[in-house]
This record gives sequence, C-alpha cells and structure tokens, in this order.
Amino acid sequence: MNKNTLFKAAAVAGAAVMMLSGCGSSNNASGGKTEALDENAKVEISFAGWSLDTTPEFQTLADGFMKDHPNITVKVKQYSADDYDKQLTSDISGKSQPDVFPIKNLQKYYTYAAESGGLADLSDIAASYDGDKNIDVSSYKLEDGKYYAMPYR
Repeated sequence: MNKNTLFKAAAVAGAAVMMLSGCGSSNNASGGKTEALDENAKVEISFAGWSLDTTPEFQTLADGFMKDHPNITVKVKQYSADDYDKQLTSDISGKSQPDVFPIKNLQKYYTYAAESGGLADLSDIAASYDGDKNIDVSSYKLEDGKYYAMPYR
C-alpha cells in the first residue's frame, strides 16, 4: 500500500476512532490528491494514548474500530499523561508521530499543520458536521480556515 493510500486510511480511521462517522479527505496534508481507498486492503495504523493501564478508553476505541473494520489493525502507542504534549511534539518534529492521535491543545500543534504538513487536513470530514447540533466542530477551525482535528469525546 502506498503512502497516500495509508494516509487516507489513517484519516478515515482517525475519524472513526474518534467515534465520528464520515469519509476521509480527498486532499492530503500537502495539498495533493490521494487515490481511492481500498476498503479491503490490510492496513495497520498507530493510535496514541496515555496511561493505558488507568485510561482504558484508548484501547476500547481501537478495539471497537477494529471490530467494525476487520482489515485494519490499530496499534495503541502509549505516552506519558504528564508529558504527552512534549512527547507528541517531539514525535511530530521527528516525523515519527502515530497515524491518529488525540490533541489536548490544538493551538500548540498549528505550526506542524500549517508549515510542515505534519497533520492531516480534515476539513472535508468537519464540513459533514456543519450545523450538527450534537457535534460542534467550530472551535477546531484554525486561522488558515482548515480543520486538523475533530472532537473525540
């Protein structure tokens, strides 16, 4: 599976893992088009979580997603709850971030989205929730008018 297909699978998985429905963006973080997602391809994605022994929600989300998408394996990568932002920022800087990760403070990560393409543009997914009275995505829209995160709780 090539990088663009994996990127799109991660974006789709990210939305589902965050308990949202929808399909992935047709544009990748660098603005290029991605190819069609093969729904039957075997894919492995990584998903960040913290304090996995005391915070089972991350593995529960991964397990639920894998149940609905048996061709996709989600590996949960553990971070420290106290140093999550620092560790994740370091991984993003080193281009070794998980495919899907919760963000505690989106504004801290704006640089990676806007300058390095380190975050996926989820604007197409966010647009599908425009006007939804149960899921308000408006606070996730950044200065460039794009969405790089979606609510997961």
